[in-house]
Amino acid sequence: MSTLNLSKTERIDVRASAPVKQLLQEAARACHKNVSEFLLDAGVTAAAQTLADRRQFVLDETQWQAFQEAL
Repeated sequence: MSTLNLSKTERIDVRASAPVKQLLQEAARACHKNVSEFLLDAGVTAAAQTLADRRQFVLDETQWQAFQEAL
């Protein structure tokens, strides 16, 4: 997922160990991004997936019937 195309007015500060920073820098370079772009893209993707898992669920026909009966 691409980072939302909005004006960037907020700041997020992150502290990391040297090995984690190096890993993030290497991964960002591999994606032809700077570390901020890499972290934002990865963070937005993870956040959207985390929230989607809590907002949406899929049931087959049998599960749907059981769900409706439980209501």
